Amino acid sequence: MSLVQSAIYSSDSGVHIHADHGLSTVVGQGDTAPSLTLEVALEPYDVVDVLKCDTEGSEFEIFLGAPRETMSKIKLLTLEFHDYFGEDRRNSLLDKFSETHDLSSSNFRPGSGGVYTGLLK
Repeated sequence: MSLVQSAIYSSDSGVHIHADHGLSTVVGQGDTAPSLTLEVALEPYDVVDVLKCDTEGSEFEIFLGAPRETMSKIKLLTLEFHDYFGEDRRNSLLDKFSETHDLSSSNFRPGSGGVYTGLLK
C-alpha cells in the first residue's frame, strides 16, 4: 500500500478545497492542496490491485480525462459518484469505465448517486 499526500484531480496545478461541517468539496476558493492527475499518481505502478475513490463530485474531472492505459492498470475500481450533474454526464463516465471494466452498481438513486464497482476486463 502506498500513501500519496496529494489530491487527485484533472490537473497538477493544485485544487481549492472547502470544508464545511465535516464535508469537503472542490470549489474555486478555499485552501489550496497539491494535486496530481490520476495518470501521474499511478505512473510508478504496473498494477493497482484496488482503487477506492470518494471524490465528492470530482469523479468526472478525474476519470474522463484518464488515458485507457492508466485505467487498465486498475484491477478493482470502487467509486462513489454523484448524480446531480445529470444523466448525460453520468453516462459519459460509465461509458469511460466500461471501456476497461465490467461494472456493477449498488445503492444507485437517480438524482443522488451511488457506488460503482468495476473489475478489469
